[in-house]
Amino acid sequence: EEYGVSGKGNLLVDSQEKLACILKYLGKQEKQGKKIRFLMEPFMHKDKDFSTQFTITEKGVIQFESVQILINNAFSYKSSIAANSSFIELLIKNRYFEKIREVGQKLYKAGYFGSVCIDSMLLKDGHIYEVVEINARMSMSYIKHRLDMKYEKLPNRYFTYYNFKIPPTFSYENFLDKMDKNGILFHGNRGILPLTSKMMTINRKKESSYKGRLYALTVGAEDLTDKLRDVAASLNMKLL
Repeated sequence: EEYGVSGKGNLLVDSQEKLACILKYLGKQEKQGKKIRFLMEPFMHKDKDFSTQFTITEKGVIQFESVQILINNAFSYKSSIAANSSFIELLIKNRYFEKIREVGQKLYKAGYFGSVCIDSMLLKDGHIYEVVEINARMSMSYIKHRLDMKYEKLPNRYFTYYNFKIPPTFSYENFLDKMDKNGILFHGNRGILPLTSKMMTINRKKESSYKGRLYALTVGAEDLTDKLRDVAASLNMKLL
């Protein structure tokens, strides 16, 4: 299998025991005739993950959109929060945007224009590692930024996703109805605003449970996870 999207397949090897276990597993795969390939990256002692969203126009103009602080679960993306003014000032002081603009110009010379998301890191020693990954697409953080623009007057916006174990009888309409009746569905001021439906049923199986994912914007200071877990339980689902 090919891994690498959103941190999938990344594993920190911090002991001889873990390394031995990995080698044993890969050895079995090689005996089955499978090819083993690695993408190697230096391990950074980071303080923050963040990303910068910008657009390259058809004429090559770089238009910066936003900077989002990334909340990760291990190596995998979990959510995005808009960077505050002091963090932006830190980036400006370190000429970060000038370097990112150079990346955009090189992308344009290579023939690309459109949405771009650059993943970056602020390291514990204060150094900024400008380019961890280039996403030549509309990223999750870019979508979060557009939601920020739409709901800029509402405080405590949080873009994230929820994983569920779902029974074969699942109905998205019933799921939304239960959220509404439990007071957690977004109606313009607070709550959970579902952003996807297909990801909830993309792995659907006729006779057994399967895993689904809901991307959502939560609005308000209250943590609604427990209430969402109750909604899931009432529909024979499990919030993972």
